[in-house]
Amino acid sequence: MKNLLIFSFLIPFFVFSQKNQVDSLGRKQGEWIKYYPNSGVPIYTGKFYNNRPVGVFKYYYERKQRKAIIKHNPFSGVSEARYYHISGEIMSKGIYRNQKKDSTWLKYTNEGKLIEVENFNLGVLHGQKGIYYVTGGASTTKPPLHTLFTYNMGKLNGDFIEFFMDGKIKIDGKYVDNIKDGVWIENHPNGKLMREEVYKMGKKHGWFKVYNENNKLISKVFYYNNRLLKDKALKKKLKELDKKGLDSNE
Repeated sequence: MKNLLIFSFLIPFFVFSQKNQVDSLGRKQGEWIKYYPNSGVPIYTGKFYNNRPVGVFKYYYERKQRKAIIKHNPFSGVSEARYYHISGEIMSKGIYRNQKKDSTWLKYTNEGKLIEVENFNLGVLHGQKGIYYVTGGASTTKPPLHTLFTYNMGKLNGDFIEFFMDGKIKIDGKYVDNIKDGVWIENHPNGKLMREEVYKMGKKHGWFKVYNENNKLISKVFYYNNRLLKDKALKKKLKELDKKGLDSNE
């Protein structure tokens, strides 16, 4: 009887000390190692509790180089992640919340230089996203900003700005639900206005103007509800808008 009790006590210990085990409900439990097909190289190693990852997970490339390290906190649902280039340099880092990207994520080149900053809310882009120029400076020096996007729950909403490397604004406009809206401008490298366009929920709507580097107007055309108007049709529409007291860009 005594030996039977000892054996019964050891059964759960024996089961959960084995690798790649599932319980009666099909949930992953304990230590797991998943391998590449026909290879002794692990894709990942880590531990599960009731099918949820806990503690440190390590991921590998097929040639055994470190690919990622993710630290799972089972109490907060937050996981700290670091991904690596095959060369060993950091590729990206950020956190998951309930296994979805959350808060700020940073991406780096193979040389360890910052190239992108993204903000997430439970798996979708939310807030500002910045893309940076890759320069020859030290990896510890913050590079000049190339493009700035603004997202609201996965959709482009708000300012879009593209910069020249010296920091001057190249393109400036706004999005509403992934669609261009309002006035968009593009500048020459000297900072002077080169192009001005007007959109109404994605449709060309108003004057489209082009300027030379000395800010002299060299051409302009007029769109109304995405239709290019010329000659008599243009005069008629402008007169109609003037009578209504409306701006030609409205």
